Order: sequence, then C-alpha cells, then structure tokens
Amino acid sequence: MTNATGITVKELMDMEFMKDAEILAGDQGVTRVIHKVNVMEVPDIVDWVEKGELVLTTAYAIKDDLDKLHKLVIDLDNKGVAGLGIKTHRYIKEVPRYIIDEANRKGFPIIKLPYELSHSTVIANALAQIINRQTDLLKRIDKVQNRLLNTMLHGGGLESIGQVICDSLEKSTLAIREYVFEENIIFSSESKKEAIKEILKKDRESGREYALDMENDFKHFETRDEINGEMVKRYIIPICTQDRNFGAIYIWDSNNRLTSLELRMIKSASSIIALEILRKLSMFEIESKYKIEFFDDLFSKNPLKRNRALDKSAFFDFDKRLSYSAVVISIGADSTMDKQKSIQTQLLHKVNVRVLGLIQRVLQQQKRNMICGNKSDEIIILYGSAVEGESKLFKKEILSFCKEIRHCAELEAIDKVEIGIGRNYKDSGELWKSYREAKRAIRSIAMDEERNVMHYSDLGIYKLLTYEELKPEINEFYKEILRPLVEYDKEKNTELVLTLKSYFLYGGNSMRISKEMFTHYNTIVYRIQRIQEITNADLEDHNDRLNLEIALKIYDIIDETEDSF
Repeated sequence: MTNATGITVKELMDMEFMKDAEILAGDQGVTRVIHKVNVMEVPDIVDWVEKGELVLTTAYAIKDDLDKLHKLVIDLDNKGVAGLGIKTHRYIKEVPRYIIDEANRKGFPIIKLPYELSHSTVIANALAQIINRQTDLLKRIDKVQNRLLNTMLHGGGLESIGQVICDSLEKSTLAIREYVFEENIIFSSESKKEAIKEILKKDRESGREYALDMENDFKHFETRDEINGEMVKRYIIPICTQDRNFGAIYIWDSNNRLTSLELRMIKSASSIIALEILRKLSMFEIESKYKIEFFDDLFSKNPLKRNRALDKSAFFDFDKRLSYSAVVISIGADSTMDKQKSIQTQLLHKVNVRVLGLIQRVLQQQKRNMICGNKSDEIIILYGSAVEGESKLFKKEILSFCKEIRHCAELEAIDKVEIGIGRNYKDSGELWKSYREAKRAIRSIAMDEERNVMHYSDLGIYKLLTYEELKPEINEFYKEILRPLVEYDKEKNTELVLTLKSYFLYGGNSMRISKEMFTHYNTIVYRIQRIQEITNADLEDHNDRLNLEIALKIYDIIDETEDSF
C-alpha cells in the first residue's frame, strides 16, 4: 500500500461535475481507489499505467479495432487500474455488449463520460479531491501524533496511548499486543473482552509475530476471527523499528469500514508505541543493572561488599526482617537453531525479558515479597518469607511458585528453562550460600532429564559432588575411575557406560539388563567383563562398586568440553 490516500470510483461519480456521467459496466468495482489520473493517447497505454490510476480516453487510438478495447479492459484490470473513463459518440458510437460483460465479470468500472466534459476538468477535480484527502490525512496524523507525544511526555503508558488511537478511530474493539514484556492492552465492550483475550492467548501460544517488510513503505495483515458467533475482520499493524519487532496493533472491524486513511494513521502511531516500548525496555535494563550490582554485593563472601549492599537495600525493597531463599532461573540458547552468536544473544535477551514479565505477572497474582534481576543468561530471584529457617511449609511454598513459573513458560512455548532453589536464610550475611546452592541445584538438573525444578535440599549425594571447593578432587576422582571407559566408548562407538548404568539400576541382574537394553544376554556378560578390564575394577568388590557408582554420578554433571564440571 505505497499510495495510501485517494478517492473511490463511487466518490468520483458523486461529484457535481460528474452528474451527467454514468457507469456502463463493472459497478461492483466502485470501491476501487483512484490515486492518479492518466490519459490514453496511444494503443500501448498499458505499458505506462500504474495501479490505482483512472484512465481517460476518447478511444481514438483504437477506434478502428474494438477488439483492442476488449483486450485493453483485461490488461488494465490485471495492472490494478481503478477504472476506464471513455467518451462515446465521438470516435466510437457505443461500447460493445461483450466488452461490457467482460467488465462486469471482472468488476472493472467503465465510465461513460459526456461529450462536453473535458479531460482536464476530470483531472483537475479528481486530483484536487485526492490532495484534499492527503492534506486531511496529514492533519489527522499530526493531531494524533501530538496527542500521543503529549501522552508520553505526561507519563502515559501503553493504555493511555491505546486510548488515543481508539478515540481517533472511533472504534470500540482494539488491542495492543506487546511482545517484549508480553503485555496485552484491550479496548472492548465487556461482552467481547473474553473472546479477544482468547484470541491473543492463541496468538501468543502459537508464536505468531507479525513483522514489517522494510522494503515496503507500509504493510499490514488481515485475518478473520470468530467473536461471539460472528466472523469479524482483524487488521494487524506491526509495531517495528528497522531491526526490532516489538508487537502489533489489532483492530476488529465487523463492518469492514476501516479506511486506508485510518490504517495509515495507525501506522504512524505505531512508531510512537515503539518508542514507548523502547523507553520501558531501557528503564528495565537500567533497573536490572543496579539490581544485579546489588545481588553481586549481597552474595559476596566479602563482609564489606555485603554491608554496602545492605546500606542500599531499601531501594530494592529488601526487608531485613524476612528470611530469604535465592532462586536461579537458567535460560539456555536453543542449540538446534543455526544462528549467528549475535542473533542467539538477542534471542536469549528477548526470552529473558519475557520470562521476567511472566514472573511479574505471577507475582501480581500471588502477592509475594520478591526481588528479581536479569543477569546474562539467568534470572535471579530473592524469595522472601516471614518463616524462619528451613521449614517444610516454606519449601512447599517456594517449590509451588517455581513450578508455576515453569508451567507458564511451557504455555508460552519457552523451552530450556531450569530453576534451582537455595535454602532459606534469615541472616543476610549467609545469602551467598543460598545463591551458590541454587546454582549447584541447577547443575544437578543435568542428571535428570525429567526434572527442571530442583531444591538444594533434595540433591542427596549431589550436595557433595557439586561442592565448589571439592571440584579439583572430584574431577580427579572421575578421571581415575571412569574416564578410561568414557573415552573407550567414544573411540569404539560402544555402550559400556550405558551398560554400567543399567548394571546399578537393575542390581547387577544380567538377565534384566539384557531385557531392558534389548541386547543379547551373552553380549551383556561380555560388556560387564570389558568394563572390569578397562576400569581395572572388580564388580564383586563392594569398594570398587561404590567408586564406579559415584563416578557415574559425577559423569552425569561433568562438562567434558571443559575437562571439569
């Protein structure tokens, strides 16, 4: 829609100077929009016309071959021409019936112009009206933009901005869907609001995001939705900058009366909304930066840094009367996506912001006392409670909260979200322990693909295996006991490590291992023998079995690429 303003063929026909003109054919196409007016002086005019033009002719160039007029009608319609104005009783007496029938089939308007009406009169009056429309559009856009800017300058958010758009359109059903913080603003009658919410929810869950085509001056999308049993046209206007897609404006118009002028005006408003979202994002990032600095000091072992954090704790709503647990939410990049590192970083940042918005919505519903901050590829939460110490009630409460976050992330198709929870501490000087415990809980999730939320108190032996100070010794233990077997598997493409896991899982029962691994019994017996040879261990010996089983648990959490975990 490069030319957004114009007049319809019907509006042209309603003008006073056109009172003696009539539509010979294609009257169902009177809603076609005229952006320009052209005059046909040569038979090959089709090469020079553009979409949205009204072509005027005396038919002189084709007066001797009316079949050319038939082809002209077809070609002009294919080019998207608004209509053909033709003077009869000058060079041709009348338009043949078969040409009129063709125009009717295509809905291509053919206008019979009176002999005394000059082309210059049609051109001057039509262009004057088009220019008036363009001027009116510019005035309306300017007025709306001024209102939007004033709204922003006075601190108005998306809701206030949406209200300005509603007022300017005089439409009752409109929504702004903002992708960054996943905020939906709805303007609708109560009877339609639930249906609109459901439509926005389905759009979000399906991952539908509408992007502006930067090669075009303006682009919008159209679809239809069922609202209370009625199929209603939905217009989608993206909210974009050159390199970012922030959301979309949705307008539901049951009467199909939204004009190109109004669409153009909304497109103008969308840039203002993009600025508002950028402002919110900048504020969020600045706030998050200060929160992370606060966390870094609070979680430090250095008493001076902890005291510095406590001095400014009031700015972050940190209540010294409460006990706190650290929660770490890890958000991983999708390794299956073949994207450049910079694009992965942008996607990770976007997902982080979405998860933070999701947390804020859960917090609003549950009224919890928490502080959230965004740090690289993780989100940190301090979860406050009046309950002192490690209690079953508090643990149940925080697990419920974290599982709700994970559930909401799944609903919004956000994958690779893992949550670790540290123990509860009353003394702020010990909160660094809770943070490290939460990090260790996340590392232990790698051992269990079925779990994505882990409380430190549930780690069992992994409390020891993930202990930071023991890392060198544990890593060395793994190298001595199990690494030769892991390297053998990689070199020979065997499954000895998996067989060893099954050995412990099924209590050393070779028949059961054979059945569960779908492998011949003799093969299992041979594998167990090779495991003992490669590891230099005796599975009949209690100590050797214990060492191998512990080494397997280290294997579950170790990062082989770094030669440590």
